[in-house]
Amino acid sequence: MDKLFQIVFGCALLIMFFRYHQKKKRWDPSQRRIVGLIYLLTLLILIASLFPNVQLMPVNYINDYFSPQMMMWVKQS
Repeated sequence: MDKLFQIVFGCALLIMFFRYHQKKKRWDPSQRRIVGLIYLLTLLILIASLFPNVQLMPVNYINDYFSPQMMMWVKQS
């Protein structure tokens, strides 16, 4: 389901980007920049969703450090 959603979302984003590219000549420059920035951020989110979370945010070393301290804190409570 996730891969299917990503494919459909990517295709919809691609179609919307082509429509934006066709219509941007009629828009104000500031409006073009804002909409372009939104498309760029959406594309980055789509690319980030393709990778597992562990590759993007390796938090194993944080868990290794905090887990023993958290266990001690829970035992004291």
